[in-house]
Amino acid sequence: MKARAIDDAKDLIKQLAEEIAAAEAEIAETETEKLKASETRQEENSEFQATVKDQRDAQAILNKALNRLKQFYKKKGFLQAPGDALGDAPDDFKAYKKNSAAAGVLQLISNVIEDSEKTEKECISAEETSQTEYETFIGNANDSIKALKNEVTCKREQTADTKAELSTLKGDHTDLGNQLTALGNESKDLHTQCDFLLKNFDIRQQAHASEMEALANAKAILSGADFS
Repeated sequence: MKARAIDDAKDLIKQLAEEIAAAEAEIAETETEKLKASETRQEENSEFQATVKDQRDAQAILNKALNRLKQFYKKKGFLQAPGDALGDAPDDFKAYKKNSAAAGVLQLISNVIEDSEKTEKECISAEETSQTEYETFIGNANDSIKALKNEVTCKREQTADTKAELSTLKGDHTDLGNQLTALGNESKDLHTQCDFLLKNFDIRQQAHASEMEALANAKAILSGADFS
């Protein structure tokens, strides 16, 4: 039973060592994934900031240009309503053509500004989504690492307890072996003694009978018996 318990303890210690190694490897892998995710997030954020800055700079320039063009066309009278510019004279028709071209340029710039603002909003939305996903991943990774570290701690404690138990079992096994050896030696001695007693039993019996006979003769002599 002791030998079986010792083997079981050794197997458990080996199993715990393998499980601890696996948990530590998973911790290291998760830490690496966290590092990569942080680097990727930093790159994405840097790209986001650059894109937003570019869009806002472009919007500022385009808005400034748009306002100046509006003032210029208004000053030149190019921003009249098309219906107001039409008349019977051919010169008025030319004024309409100028007005139409000015409106087209202004509309084109306005469209570019709107597209830039849309791109900026989409970038902000994507950045917020990426940041949320990153924070969720890091949170889950930290929870996983914490659980794995607790598991390693528990298994190390279990290993220490099992090693202590194994040491006790080995000590008990050694003591038992010594006891069995001592009992074996004692049994051998007893067996030798028994063999000697059995071997010399008849001799002892004869000697004992002779002693009894001599004792009886002595008593008889003392009682006045004559053996001549």
